[in-house]
Amino acid sequence: MRIFWPALMGMVLGAVSGPVLLEGQGFPNVPRTPGQLLTPLLAPEQGRTAVIAYHNGWLYTVPEMPSSQPGSDFLVRRWNLSDLTNVRVEEVYEETNHPVMAHGYVHLGDYLCLGDNWPPERPFSFRAVSPGVNERAVAPGLQGPYDRGDLFQPWHINTYWSYNPDEIDDLAVLSKNGQALATWDHIGETGVIGHPFLIGNLLIFASDQSRTGVATYDLSDPAHPRLLDVLKTGGPGGYWPELWGGDGKLYIVFPYQEPSQGMRVVDATDPANLRLVSDVALPGAETMYVQFQDEFAFLGSHKVDMRTFSSVLRLDTEGNQVDTSQFLLPLGNLLATGGIGENQGLAIWAHQAAPDTRGPSVGYHLPRAGQTNYPRGAPISLLIHETLDTTTLTVGTNFIVRPLGGDSVSGKAVFSFDDILTFTPAQNLLPNTTYEVILPEGGIKDVAGNGIEEYRFLFSTGSTVSGNLPPEITAFSSSQHPAKPGVALSFSAAARDPEDDALEYRFDFGDGTPRTSWSASSAAEHAYTAPGRYLAKVHVRDEGSLVSISILTVTVTDETKSPPPGRSTEVTCDEVRRTVWTVNPDHGTVSAFDIDSLGKRFETAVGDAPRSLAIDSEGRAWVACRGGDRVARVLPDGTLLAPVLLDYGDAPHGIVIPPGGDSAFVSLSGPGEIVRIQLATGTITGRLALGPTTRALALSPDGETLYVSRFLSASDHGEIWEVDTFSMTRRATIRLDKLGNDAHRDGPAEGKGTPNYLAGLAVSKDGGRLLVSSNKANTDKGLLTGPDLDQDNTVRNLLTIVDTTTREVIDSIDLDNSDSASAVAFSPLDDYFFVTLQGNNDLMIFDRIEVERSAGLGGFVTRQRVGSAPRSLAFDTVTDRLFVKNDLGRDFTVFELSGFFASGRADFPRQEVVTTATEVLSEAVLRGKRIFHHAGDPRMSGEGYLSCATCHADGGHDGRTWDFTGRGEGLRNTTSLNGRAGMRQGNVHWTANFDEIQDFENDIR
Repeated sequence: MRIFWPALMGMVLGAVSGPVLLEGQGFPNVPRTPGQLLTPLLAPEQGRTAVIAYHNGWLYTVPEMPSSQPGSDFLVRRWNLSDLTNVRVEEVYEETNHPVMAHGYVHLGDYLCLGDNWPPERPFSFRAVSPGVNERAVAPGLQGPYDRGDLFQPWHINTYWSYNPDEIDDLAVLSKNGQALATWDHIGETGVIGHPFLIGNLLIFASDQSRTGVATYDLSDPAHPRLLDVLKTGGPGGYWPELWGGDGKLYIVFPYQEPSQGMRVVDATDPANLRLVSDVALPGAETMYVQFQDEFAFLGSHKVDMRTFSSVLRLDTEGNQVDTSQFLLPLGNLLATGGIGENQGLAIWAHQAAPDTRGPSVGYHLPRAGQTNYPRGAPISLLIHETLDTTTLTVGTNFIVRPLGGDSVSGKAVFSFDDILTFTPAQNLLPNTTYEVILPEGGIKDVAGNGIEEYRFLFSTGSTVSGNLPPEITAFSSSQHPAKPGVALSFSAAARDPEDDALEYRFDFGDGTPRTSWSASSAAEHAYTAPGRYLAKVHVRDEGSLVSISILTVTVTDETKSPPPGRSTEVTCDEVRRTVWTVNPDHGTVSAFDIDSLGKRFETAVGDAPRSLAIDSEGRAWVACRGGDRVARVLPDGTLLAPVLLDYGDAPHGIVIPPGGDSAFVSLSGPGEIVRIQLATGTITGRLALGPTTRALALSPDGETLYVSRFLSASDHGEIWEVDTFSMTRRATIRLDKLGNDAHRDGPAEGKGTPNYLAGLAVSKDGGRLLVSSNKANTDKGLLTGPDLDQDNTVRNLLTIVDTTTREVIDSIDLDNSDSASAVAFSPLDDYFFVTLQGNNDLMIFDRIEVERSAGLGGFVTRQRVGSAPRSLAFDTVTDRLFVKNDLGRDFTVFELSGFFASGRADFPRQEVVTTATEVLSEAVLRGKRIFHHAGDPRMSGEGYLSCATCHADGGHDGRTWDFTGRGEGLRNTTSLNGRAGMRQGNVHWTANFDEIQDFENDIR
């Protein structure tokens, strides 16, 4: 047998013109065409090819019986890949042992373990006895491997999988060497049905396809696991989750196949602050499982760059009639895939053009570099994203853990199929001792023969770390924000070393281009070719090979900062006169503040229930007073002008003024009309009847188009009216259809329903997108037709994105665990958008760039707490301040966003500014209004979906008919509460079965 050994490639390429073939088993590592299928479908008769492993020069395939095609033989095979034109089976074994829930395995030193040690004469472990020679042998100390908890042996933690419902109610049991250390009610405490990951002293449960979230535990005291965080927002989950680590980040990756194919990613770098950071659609073969090589993920038909979460290669599985959904094992620049269904079996593809000459590297580890007070009995875990030649992973030689300057610690090292190296010392570590972990240069190798780059780090079981400490990066910045496509950007870093070592720098620009080489220069230049958001990184290492990393978010766009197009709002900024204005609906006033000092200038009474305002070119505020049926006018100094009087019952709600325009446009929610008011005279110059409950307004950038929301929707669709502002005619009606079918199934993260309560509109600066904030009423749900109403799928929040050119809905985003989305706005660069959640006292921030290439909550950035009942927001583009008006908090929350916009730093400095001088409501009434609106209180709503205001905005109704059969009520309309007197008119509810107002908590919760 002849093979090209890539380890020799660098020595021979200069002397010969073609690849050199040497004797030995392996695979050819030569130039290829990415995406090329190199073999036909191999051994489809073996069945669903769910496990692929490589060990000591041989490839092994292990089928899974369930879902295999009829007639499959289910036999394990060993393959010879030395000639890809003649791939052949060298040996056939017995039927599959279904290791690790039929989809995994472990390496123990020289052993590949594809099953347990039984029967001892035919164990499913294969020992490397010499290069290219394996023998079946009992693997000493092997546990299982039966489930995912066996991947971290000698530790074990049970797996929760919705395919095994009988085990979901089991208590979680953490054990070591078969001895139980802790038992607790994980499901009862978190509700996360998922797979376990034990890395260092961190335990992660990551949801399966039930999408029940992520839970993290601190195992510093293994007898008492301490819950750190539970993430439910966005419904994290997937068929078979995995971990990826790189550049200081720890991600949980969820391949999913329903309702379509894709990948969700949760950032677990701070396990006490879990965040959903991406949800990427990946059409093609089903995305059920994922493997990694360096910064790339392989799943379904795709090779995905984990730095950008974008697909860089799609295999033509359909055209080649090869399924790749079950396993994708990278071997140098090759990819061995396993499939299911009619195209089940093994296949070999090329995924990279050049031969693989890059050595493995450490992606993440616990303990962290410099970590103190590390538990003495915890394992030491590293993520190395490469298919390793595990015969080179030798404890004490190529993997060393030792007291600083001392002897190597003995222990058990297990490398799992999903790239996690778990080292458990034979004895507990010493107290108050600094340890060093060393992976020597070239020691551990991948299966292509490339050696690892030296890697070291220190940690301590005490309160301090001795010895060489890693460099400290004190600054990392770029020369311009935002960057322009094609224009060189300068990066500079500053760092210091505690031992005054000379430092070297390496830059990764985050756009898929190669990293720079190590250099003494702390500066670099780079031009990004395409608009987007990129995570640039600088690596700094000292003379002892200790490395530190800093990350900088780089925004590349042709856009310049300026105020977004006008929209109806309770708060707005006059940047010319440096004034921020707001209405105070309960007080009947407007207040004005200095944008820069935040000092109050005045508060002026304008009329009953002012609900929005706009500023004209002369600095005058035009205020829509819903309760007073008027439009008030206020000079920049607070002086009142004569109001524009409207008809009784007009109930003006929204008002907008185009930049430099001569007219204001006002929505009259009573008659369902729009009126145009001439600014110079205050006279009405146009009127247009549209339909019931006209409310929110938004202008196109040129001011020629006005979008108007219908607040209360029809039973099966919502409506946005598009109006020509010159002719005052309706151009079109944009229909927001009821959501359902496979794309919006009822579940913990999304659901069916009709967009209703269309409270906020915003148009992007480029004019191409219209955002609509609303809720989503699921009135089709109920016992008359199917399952009863539940807290996840009665009323949900919704953000709809409309293409203004086609007038088609292009995305509908469920705002998970939230209530009463009120206002929405774009950032001054058009690259983020912001949504206020009236019922949760929160602000949600989305990355528009990520949203437009993601699914679900993939573009979600953060959720920040604000004051009571936030209903509006406004930007000052000069200071990058964001003003959030908290209606029942009687204040602004003022965010300083310049750092976030420029560098992506996830800190949001803020301050609160009181907007009213006195309170006009009694303490009891104000407290009652806050309770009425607050879904975030667990006494009101278990997961933040429902408050009284969810169905009774402004005390009114939602226009819905609900199936309350499960409550013994049948079909019931939502009634208005206006004019009611609580219990003073007798029992309440449709059948008068409530004798206390708080009895309604049965409906809410």
